[in-house]
Amino acid sequence: MKIKNINDININFFAKNRYKLFDSAWRGILPNSWLDKITVESTLKNIEKYLKSGYELFMAFTDNDEPCGYVMFGKFRDKDEVSSGEIMSIYFYEEYRGQGFAQKLFSFAEEKLKAKYNKVYIWVLEINGRARRFYEKNGYHDTGKRRFQNCDKLYNEMLYEKEI
Repeated sequence: MKIKNINDININFFAKNRYKLFDSAWRGILPNSWLDKITVESTLKNIEKYLKSGYELFMAFTDNDEPCGYVMFGKFRDKDEVSSGEIMSIYFYEEYRGQGFAQKLFSFAEEKLKAKYNKVYIWVLEINGRARRFYEKNGYHDTGKRRFQNCDKLYNEMLYEKEI
């Protein structure tokens, strides 16, 4: 697996794949009415916003140079925790799940965050049991803090944390 910084990739290519990765992960789970509002163009605008705010985005590629996933991370968005980092998203195409790619990219993100922060947070939808198990396997624990995510229906989001 190869990991490339967004600065080394065509941003439109990155946005198109990020859009497809997100949609494939949530289609059939979150309401189609909400997912249908997300476009490649809105994804590109969000990427540009996050880059301007200092967040880092990396795409994973197979040895055959096929995009297989991405990760986004940076400073924790909660203003009360300025010395903490956050992994904001990590997604993989279904055909690459369960093969160790996510673990490699996740560990890469943690190492990058470790250089700047001593704690990392991750917000995760409560209904995303697979992701929660993955984070717990990697030493994260539920802080008990909750918020709602409105996706044309309210979903409970849980905050996980880990000292690094």
